[in-house]
Amino acid sequence: LSDMAYRAAFSRHPYRFSAGGTTQNIEKLLGATVRSYHRARYVGRNISVIVAGDVNATAAHALVAQNFSVASKAAPPPLAISPEAAPLVRKTQFRKLNAQRSATAIAFRAPGIDAPRDVVALDVLLSHLSEGPNSALRRALSPRDASGRDSSPQNSGDASTQNARSLALAFYAEYLTQRDPGLFIITLITEPEDRAAATRATLGEIAQIRRSGISARALAEAKRDLNRQYTAQGETPTGQAGALGFYEMISDYNFAVTYLSRVNSITVADIRRVAEGGVTTLTAV
Repeated sequence: LSDMAYRAAFSRHPYRFSAGGTTQNIEKLLGATVRSYHRARYVGRNISVIVAGDVNATAAHALVAQNFSVASKAAPPPLAISPEAAPLVRKTQFRKLNAQRSATAIAFRAPGIDAPRDVVALDVLLSHLSEGPNSALRRALSPRDASGRDSSPQNSGDASTQNARSLALAFYAEYLTQRDPGLFIITLITEPEDRAAATRATLGEIAQIRRSGISARALAEAKRDLNRQYTAQGETPTGQAGALGFYEMISDYNFAVTYLSRVNSITVADIRRVAEGGVTTLTAV
């Protein structure tokens, strides 16, 4: 579904291709092609070495010099990727598979790292929509009774909901900050007869955020969840190096250092602004 969404949203940018490639293209690769690619791009100016943990700085510098000083001093090939405007219309794509369940991906064009406040605001919005037992999407897709009313225990006053079922069997929200604008994707796994209703409920939740934003309490909860996740990720040297290296490759490692302060500065207005951005691309299986 993610591959379908990227192909639908991008017509020129390399993001339209699967990062893992295809079996056919991988089988066509020759050793000479791979070696040529390595020689051109694995050069000194294209390498960043991230060191994290309880290390001696002098020893670390010596090891870096010992292992990386042999890298070529040639300049890497210039990046020649033209920016691509968001689609002007909503697109819908279907692919029929022999499966008992339906899967739907609702994708929105999302900012790249050159809009740092927006990418952090979108991380907070993702947290609000999908994290925790009281997430916005969980509420929007909550169990419905025969009349269509929300019959989840916290709203019905009756823990017996044997005749109720959620609109979605599972849902996922994903957004990866990239160098260029990418996609924010919400995936719904449903029974076939619930696909349309689950899609409407999800788009309705997004529309509500576009109109009114989210409450101050919801914003605080989303920030708290995001702070917890990021802190847990950085509890090991591997996690720290991973975050520093990731942002160094697409922008600057300092983005990782200042990430939590950026998260805590996000406002309701920021959330509403990033929710309003992007044209919907709907792909369904």
